[in-house]
Amino acid sequence: LFPSRGSRRCKASTASMPPFRIAVGSCSHPSLPQHLWSIVHQRHPAAFVWGGDAIYADRYSGLNWTAVGLAYVAYGDDSAVDGNSYGAASVGDGNIDTSHAPQKKSGEWRFTFPPPSIHIDATPEVIRKWYQKQWNIDSYRQFVEGWDWNEYHPDLRLPDGNNNEAINVRPLIFGTIDDHDYGANNGDLTYRYKRESNLEFLEFIYSGVDGSVDSANGSCNAHVQDDGGQICIDGSQKSSNRRNKHNDPMYQRAIDGKGVFGVQLFDFASTKVSPKSMSDNILWGGGYWIPEEEALIDPDVIAKQTTHNDSINATQHILQSNYSTTHSVAIFLLDVRSNKTPWPKGKHHHHQSSTGDDDNNVPVLDFLGEEQWKWFQSALSNSKAAVNLIVSGLQVHPERFPND
Repeated sequence: LFPSRGSRRCKASTASMPPFRIAVGSCSHPSLPQHLWSIVHQRHPAAFVWGGDAIYADRYSGLNWTAVGLAYVAYGDDSAVDGNSYGAASVGDGNIDTSHAPQKKSGEWRFTFPPPSIHIDATPEVIRKWYQKQWNIDSYRQFVEGWDWNEYHPDLRLPDGNNNEAINVRPLIFGTIDDHDYGANNGDLTYRYKRESNLEFLEFIYSGVDGSVDSANGSCNAHVQDDGGQICIDGSQKSSNRRNKHNDPMYQRAIDGKGVFGVQLFDFASTKVSPKSMSDNILWGGGYWIPEEEALIDPDVIAKQTTHNDSINATQHILQSNYSTTHSVAIFLLDVRSNKTPWPKGKHHHHQSSTGDDDNNVPVLDFLGEEQWKWFQSALSNSKAAVNLIVSGLQVHPERFPND
């Protein structure tokens, strides 16, 4: 992403620094071969971002052949409707209202084909089963568990007091959802298990990170437990307090039923290897990750810190954030399912105003929901990163699948 630079804390020549990488992927079916994980592993990215459909939890149940046949479409020929205007719509008296846009026909008979597919929504138990199946893929689990420092930085010596061989470098795993890991094909806010689905996704994200550790002896299970419990890191290591779901504002929002959205920051100006950036010899994000409480981009984190110290306002908190403004990347994750309004079929609906229009019976069409929109606007204004990346589970211009 950026030219390499010497570290502020780990002195090294530019030639010894590895490339700065962030990996992004989506549409992963645990029942299909997944050969790419070993390749991604070899490239040692600072993070892996799930961009939606980490699993396919909803069940395909065939085609709805009863939907095939002749149907009268009262909106006319979609191709004749200008992209910036309304299509015609049926009004209460049965007549066709053509006042909003020119069109070739007031209505027509069409043969509907191919038949739409039928999908059965997933329950939380089914979603959890599929996430466990994804975690059981050896190459994915090995990637999540990271690599040793010498494999990552063979020519870069750690500060005094650190043992190179003992450092486990781990990519930061995070992301957001789309419909199939959400559990409902083309799902929206009406999905009955949306909160449970969000929490199952975050449990999967934290697989191998902060699982159930036996506090008596400091050990934990290396594999999936029989009861489906959280998966742990290697038994010789305890969970890191620098990467904990209970400190993650995204996890808290999911608990509150708000959806799966958040932001993570990486500062590639230096490799930050210090007791503050590590715990139990685990170095998250190659030392480039800036935890949320230090990045001070997430407005919920700022609000929480402000509450703890009423004498310091939010603006002063933001001014205390300390990261490069020339070699940093902020990655924003947006949830386009949990708060999405039911989406009408047909392109003519999609040209309508997202603010709604009661007089013309125009629905409010929204993907994020009011609270997520406010969060996103505030978080973007808080970011001082050189690059802001925005990740969601849907295309910006989904012309191939307008009904998505």
